[in-house]
Amino acid sequence: MTARREITKKCPRQYAKAGNSDKGAGAQNCASQASGCAGGPAKSRSSTWRERRDDVSVDEQVNETIDWTEVQDAYGSAEAVPGLLDQAAGLPSDAGVWNDLWSRLCHQGTVYQASFLAIPALGEMARVTPPMPHSQALNLLAAIAGSTDVSGTPDTRVRYADVLASCLPAAEAYAAAAADDTDFCYALSVVAGLRGERAWHQVLTFLADGTVPGGCPECGEDLCVFLDTIPARVCLSWVEPPDGPELVLAKADTIEGYAQGMLVMAGRHSRGNVTHRLLALLGDGQCPACERPLSRGSLFGLGVDDAQEGPSKRR
Repeated sequence: MTARREITKKCPRQYAKAGNSDKGAGAQNCASQASGCAGGPAKSRSSTWRERRDDVSVDEQVNETIDWTEVQDAYGSAEAVPGLLDQAAGLPSDAGVWNDLWSRLCHQGTVYQASFLAIPALGEMARVTPPMPHSQALNLLAAIAGSTDVSGTPDTRVRYADVLASCLPAAEAYAAAAADDTDFCYALSVVAGLRGERAWHQVLTFLADGTVPGGCPECGEDLCVFLDTIPARVCLSWVEPPDGPELVLAKADTIEGYAQGMLVMAGRHSRGNVTHRLLALLGDGQCPACERPLSRGSLFGLGVDDAQEGPSKRR
């Protein structure tokens, strides 16, 4: 059996919207999109996530006693992370704060010990933020939950399953509030990340662009899939117009499991273009290098199991 292939580009598209200084206009984009997410006056430091309350989970209360100087983020000591989380909770439109949090907690898609310990705080922010076209807290939370690259620490995300699940209603509201197909695709990636569908989270991160990197599971050749061309095509390069083999769209009534849920969600919100992209992702084609057949998302590391069976059927 051929080993599954993971998407290798590690910088999520959400990172640009969070104000990544390496993305040029990202910070301005973040500021404009996040300006409406504050539900009222900025919170004082004493009312932020670190205040002990009876209604917070055990994991959230544990975080209050952590010595963050001993915790590692992308740059070493995570001493600055609690203060940044406080600032993000109090001023959710501060692009610079979100830029710092993305850089420290999900640096080009890699996550760290501090990333996991920040999950309760990000979860609280995601739950209390009113629905908006682009949610900073939800995207960072899902990027941490959906990352396939853990650095220097055991993977403790299972401890936070309840926190992640509690944010799913906010993710559904985020999808409903999406201003366009781009933000709706980000919302789909958020849902996948929160549900622990990491392969899908990685792929859906790119779905918003209409082009997705992948690779042939047989010969290992890097491939690019153009989803919005008619027909969709599998190519050896990103050069347009694409000239690779055609991808035949999957038939919606043949899709089951998690992929079916995404199709239903896209249909419920009248996102016809997103539905087209999903069916192209799961379509049948041919590797332009070795001419082996490609089907059911195999070139994205999804495989038949991900396209046709739910998580409970996989081992």
